[in-house]
Amino acid sequence: MSQDKAAEIIDFNPSSAEGRVPAHGETAGGFLAAARCAAGLSLEALSDATKVKGDHLAAIEAMRPDLLPPAPYAVGFVKAYARALDLDADALARQFKDEIGAGAPAPLVFAPPPETDAPAGLSEGARLISVFAFIAILLFVFWITVQVLGRGEREAAAPPAAAQLVETEERVEPAAAAPGAAAQSASAASPAPAEETPGGPVPRLKPAIVASALTQSVAPGYPSACESGAAPLETVTIVFDITAAGRAANARVASSSNACFEAEALRALNAWRFSPRTVGGVAAVDAGKRATLNFRL
Repeated sequence: MSQDKAAEIIDFNPSSAEGRVPAHGETAGGFLAAARCAAGLSLEALSDATKVKGDHLAAIEAMRPDLLPPAPYAVGFVKAYARALDLDADALARQFKDEIGAGAPAPLVFAPPPETDAPAGLSEGARLISVFAFIAILLFVFWITVQVLGRGEREAAAPPAAAQLVETEERVEPAAAAPGAAAQSASAASPAPAEETPGGPVPRLKPAIVASALTQSVAPGYPSACESGAAPLETVTIVFDITAAGRAANARVASSSNACFEAEALRALNAWRFSPRTVGGVAAVDAGKRATLNFRL
């Protein structure tokens, strides 16, 4: 009998922490470190993809805000880190801020003025008179300061009398200019228009990791030698790597319902083609992929 369906189920294992959230008790930095390791990225590669210093990325993973710039910049680094791994940048940034204590400003503490012991024999009325006298002195000093500053501003605003006289009396008629001189003078007087900066949103950082994908599959044949005693549905699950050239490599059978179908499943998988996984735009090996092929009677 012939096989009319093949490669019915193709289940690629995720190579990163996409879709996962930090577990209870897991820090944002620890989660990012685990996602980076799962993606097979070094700190140097991630630094090249995010344009963030490797020392700062390491400080984020270790949750060391003392080794990072001020909180707004550090949170921006966390977002760039998360976006490079296709993670929820906003959620991780919020968790990071909460964990380093940058989410709320420090409370203001108003300390009462220190109490001083009044000299012996000083009555309550005498203390009030002393306070009023001190306030009056402060007000007088403030009034003197305002008067001095105001006089300085008025003198600076008024032009000198000599300058006014020159501007009023000295009027010089311009001499006749050549025909082209007026145009040159006008163009020199009027400033060149400033270059307009094109508007639009700032482009978002492209993900540093693009997962591999199946682009061409070949259906396996149904081995006639396996038909006798076969179940209506036989399955073979294969684990393999995808090379930078987009081919399957190191294929091995993970499980099968009937060993007779394993050779045909491996043969079909060898003819499949993939778009390779890329890291920072460079093709890389994607290891530990999985595919299940079905054989039906």
